[in-house]
Amino acid sequence: MKSAFHLSARASRVSRVSVVFAIPTLALSLAASQGCSSDSSGGPAGSGGAAGTGGTAGTGGTAGTGGTAGSGGSGDAGVDRHVVVLFTSDEHSHLFAFSPEFDDYPAATSPGQGTLWGGVARRAALLAQERKAAKDAGKDVVVLSAGDNQMGTLATLAFETKSVDYGVMKALGYDATTLGNHELDFGPDALGHSIAAAVAGAGLPPIVASNLHFSDTDPGDDALAAEYSSDPTDSKPIHPYRVLTTDGGLKIGLIGYVGVNASHVAPNKAPASFSAPVDPSKDGDPDINLPNVYADLQPIVDKLRNEEKVDLVIGLGHAGVADPTTPAGIAAGEDTRICENVQGIDLIISGHRHESDPTPMQMTNNVTHKPCLVLNAGFYGRDLGRVDLTVPADPSQNVSFDPATQALLPVNDTIVPDPAFAARMDGYVSEIESAGAQGSALATMLTHAEDATIADDPNKAGDLYFAKLAQTDFDVAEAHAVLWLSADAMLAEADKLTAAGVIPKTDVAAESGGVVRATLLKGKTGVISAADAFNVVPLGSSPVDQSPGYPLIRANLNLFELRAVIEAALAEGPSNDDFDLGFAGIKVEYDATRPLVTSKADLFNPAKGQVMKISLDSDHSDGIDQYDEVIYDRANSIGDNTRLLSVITSSYIGQFAGDAGATLKDDSGTPTTIVDSILKRTGQGGDGSEVKEAEAFMRYLFLSPGGKLPATYDVSSASYGTRWVCINGC
Repeated sequence: MKSAFHLSARASRVSRVSVVFAIPTLALSLAASQGCSSDSSGGPAGSGGAAGTGGTAGTGGTAGTGGTAGSGGSGDAGVDRHVVVLFTSDEHSHLFAFSPEFDDYPAATSPGQGTLWGGVARRAALLAQERKAAKDAGKDVVVLSAGDNQMGTLATLAFETKSVDYGVMKALGYDATTLGNHELDFGPDALGHSIAAAVAGAGLPPIVASNLHFSDTDPGDDALAAEYSSDPTDSKPIHPYRVLTTDGGLKIGLIGYVGVNASHVAPNKAPASFSAPVDPSKDGDPDINLPNVYADLQPIVDKLRNEEKVDLVIGLGHAGVADPTTPAGIAAGEDTRICENVQGIDLIISGHRHESDPTPMQMTNNVTHKPCLVLNAGFYGRDLGRVDLTVPADPSQNVSFDPATQALLPVNDTIVPDPAFAARMDGYVSEIESAGAQGSALATMLTHAEDATIADDPNKAGDLYFAKLAQTDFDVAEAHAVLWLSADAMLAEADKLTAAGVIPKTDVAAESGGVVRATLLKGKTGVISAADAFNVVPLGSSPVDQSPGYPLIRANLNLFELRAVIEAALAEGPSNDDFDLGFAGIKVEYDATRPLVTSKADLFNPAKGQVMKISLDSDHSDGIDQYDEVIYDRANSIGDNTRLLSVITSSYIGQFAGDAGATLKDDSGTPTTIVDSILKRTGQGGDGSEVKEAEAFMRYLFLSPGGKLPATYDVSSASYGTRWVCINGC
């Protein structure tokens, strides 16, 4: 799960000039036809593949040096063919530009200054422009996505019933997409219902899922399995591969897959699964578990090459490259390693990691020694990827691409939204506002946030979607300012439940960068609407009833475990946003020159660890940060490792407590479960419902003093503080 913050931070630290494939060198290699492979060489052993059958006046397939047959051609002999691939990934339900979304509603009719990013009506205009340019140049066009089309805005509330996101992709003309981890946030059956709703409604693009597996014994994935077929010619929405035949006669084979990390951070996928881990105890480790992904993909690529006789193979990779800015980072990427180890792929559209570096990553397959191209696809619809591929008339030559036109094209308000698509937006908003198993889920959410009965006016699109919660005079754009804001909202919700007699006092709140998905910008009006607030913490579902939104949980850790969590954040946070933590109720002082904790044993080694002091705000109900109680001080040997500290966080973060060596406990110190730790409104006047993270966040904004967000979260203000204090090596 990728937050919105790491990209800009990393880009400022590492020069993109250092990327292993410098553009001038790459251009020279392309001129020598050393682009990505159409792979007529095939498998690791054998005397060569059979020649391709060719098509009408086709080029056929030359004998390979391995076991995979050459691809049959279908174009005119002696003529190179071109296809422009347009692509996105990790759209995460973003229908409007952000933030605030209200600045993009209603749609503009003239160009702006480039301050708003994204928006599906704007993407529709750019897609039309790019399609026309390709057609005018005599080139084919396909439009693809690498998954995580869902989950990230209020459109999530209509996931099962209206399937707004799939309907939008169908209307935009996508030729195919794949699954991401967030498509499984509500479980496989909910995804099955979403797909069925799309089929019954506006439709959806074909879904390619090459490493998706179903349970033979557990019926919990039956609804999803009902939408799947291994026969790509039937009418089912999901297949292990697809073959697109373009207007110009090109046969394009598509695969799609969920990588090791993406599968690991999809805990609700069961009983469905993706490629089985080699070592289940290290489920999220790609170094160990990628071989089973290769094993799932290779037979499908072979089938595309041998039986379908495709001209090129494109992978829709929801796996990613965590750091595409260094040679080591590129070499460690999941999608780049799939290029190296799965023979026959020409291009991978790389998603999941929310990377917007447009620099092409050209890998070499370990067996065929042919190159394979990996391109980052961006996120949230902020960009539209473009690559122009040339399929040579001579099938012994490699597919190549044009480095002069390959790009991530910005989707910003310098582009005027497509008016026909803009006219659809009120309909989408109304579908979202009315969605819910028992009436409007958004109305219920706002009712909990405002402690007043809120109802949807079906005759007024946007009355709930753009409901005003607070005003801001500044941007809350710095990564940890948003984390602190969300953590403060959690702790305030705990204090409310304490005052109502539901729970004892809570000491600490913890928020993760992997959960926080957006910033809050003042925009034109300074209004923070329900849409903007929800976008900050939009993910997840209840582990009990799969209702939208992560519930808040309250459990206890001892001081030793809390320190372990903080040490894990220092060690893993820079590269794994799930461990990039923000706190409320405590202040942490650390020494960046000391060795990091990289194992549980290191926690017992006085020479290891960067945490120097932890201070507790003993009375946070007054809204003032005053860290008056030192509960751990390394230098002065202060700290009772057995002391229990109560922590409020989301159910998602609780699922990963064990990764940091912590065990959730109840107030007596007995190990407990996430389900038993869920907070519910059971006090006086409570309705017994789960307290959702998004509701707590909305409520905190709504209760801002004077209706305005306090300067505590404004980095330019003298009142802006910090809860991570670097005391050495900063």
